[in-house]
Amino acid sequence: FSNVVGLIIVPQGGPVKARGFEFETTAAPAKGLTIGGSLSYTQTTFTDVNPVLVTQAGGDYSPALRAPWTGGLWGQFESQPVFGDATVMFRMDGNWHSRFWLSQNRVTLIPAFSSLNTVAPSWTVNARLALRNISIGGANAELAGWVRNLTQNREIAFGNQTLRLLGSANYVPARTFGADLTVEF
Repeated sequence: FSNVVGLIIVPQGGPVKARGFEFETTAAPAKGLTIGGSLSYTQTTFTDVNPVLVTQAGGDYSPALRAPWTGGLWGQFESQPVFGDATVMFRMDGNWHSRFWLSQNRVTLIPAFSSLNTVAPSWTVNARLALRNISIGGANAELAGWVRNLTQNREIAFGNQTLRLLGSANYVPARTFGADLTVEF
């Protein structure tokens, strides 16, 4: 395609500056229970941006595809042995992000595509229940059931506008269920 139409590369320009913080914590408040969380913030700025890019972006050129705030919470409980060495383990985790831009281009000519500009803040929650340390003829097994995107988050994960006239999007994968059987020998 680039051989026919040609390829134009526009250098972004000056340096990119990023600053922020990350915080993570883990606690074991009771026997078998572990909980944790994280929070991070990143502020990214572009300096001395090529004027061609600023004009195309409607006078604003900001970071895209990165939420300034992200966080997560998780908890895991593992029981005492229920038979032999077998234990029951339950884990739940959630990942959160703040609103973020999908493109440096803040201008939308077609109102129906305005939702392709940003992703709203959202949580994605996952859960897993497992029977662990099952002894089977000298082998160690684990049987688990899990669900991803338990809350059915339907946010856009990536969006694109082409020439400000066409739009497309990829979404967070739908709720998914599964089971695993792991055998170690």
